[in-house]
Amino acid sequence: MHDPQGQGPLPERSPSALGVFGPGGHPSATRYVEAGIDVLLAVGCGFGDAATHALAPTHTFIQIDIDGAQIGKNHQVDVGLVGAAHQVLPALTSRLAPLPVRISGPSRLEHLHPELVGDDTTPLHPARVIALLQELFPRDTIFTADVGDDLLYAIHFLQVDQPDGFLINAGLGAYGSGVNAAIGAKLAKPDRAVLAITGDQGFQTYGMELATCVQHKIGVTFAVLNHELVPRIDFAAQARAAGADGHVIERAEDLRALRVNARDRRLPLVLDIRTDVRARFPTKAPIS
Repeated sequence: MHDPQGQGPLPERSPSALGVFGPGGHPSATRYVEAGIDVLLAVGCGFGDAATHALAPTHTFIQIDIDGAQIGKNHQVDVGLVGAAHQVLPALTSRLAPLPVRISGPSRLEHLHPELVGDDTTPLHPARVIALLQELFPRDTIFTADVGDDLLYAIHFLQVDQPDGFLINAGLGAYGSGVNAAIGAKLAKPDRAVLAITGDQGFQTYGMELATCVQHKIGVTFAVLNHELVPRIDFAAQARAAGADGHVIERAEDLRALRVNARDRRLPLVLDIRTDVRARFPTKAPIS
């Protein structure tokens, strides 16, 4: 299992995956923790209170971190190992006798209200939107997410398979951070599709950066979950006015009909997705 910032190193389709523990997390991870842990091996985990306050192994607590100041900072540990994970983990496994892999079968990760993922009822539920976007974009897409319920939906329903496939600002929790993170990710990885998941309030915080993307030909896709929390704005028209591409999405068919060349785009794309204004993530927890 992993905290919200740790998605990707273990593909969530893996039979070993229990999902997220903490904000936006999965019942499968929470239930596993509550059943009791004998040995806990934590790799590069900051142990923020919101995500990890209930972790209490009954026998041994092992923490690996590249920053020695993090060892034992928030939880007393039995063994602390300072170093980069890609160096420490192979050094540990090299000392172990090989064992047959005993875990097989489908992923054990469980979702809250999984029926929402396949529900094409309009207005679209955010959970369905996340699933449709995942179908539309390549498997190696870099996803970013903004703050608010949209972030919790992204944490919970995205299936991230790449170690660098999910970028969030869980520390400051700033509106608009997902917009700027997406631009930076596309500049760093121009050969990858980059999709920012944001809301109408978050996109308005840094939506002026759309003009920057047009000027410098940064082909990010912005999926704006338009909850009508403020007077409804036509973000697709706003995008076209800035020289970008823009589409209003009201039904699942609208997304399926798009031909998005997300990997090699030269212009940014704004998807103004009209979502159910009544939808709220079923559990609340702060991002810290």
